[in-house]
Amino acid sequence: MKIHSLVFVLFVASCKSNVKIDLVNKGMTVKDVHKVLAIAPISTEKAYWNDSLFIENYESDFGASDHHKVIYSISDSTVTRVVYGN
Repeated sequence: MKIHSLVFVLFVASCKSNVKIDLVNKGMTVKDVHKVLAIAPISTEKAYWNDSLFIENYESDFGASDHHKVIYSISDSTVTRVVYGN
């Protein structure tokens, strides 16, 4: 029984995202975010609730309910909010 638990723990640990989303801060530019994360977003979209914002989606940890989201202002391309996929 212990071997099954160990295998499960190792599997879950190996599924952890490599995205360092906690390094992204409000006010950073798109270029700053891309430099810090060093990966491309999985998608980019316009915010459905506000025409002056756009969103970049990044892979989140295994089992998370949603992607990590970096929300930017269209006017100056700076981060207005970071949403963690949990």
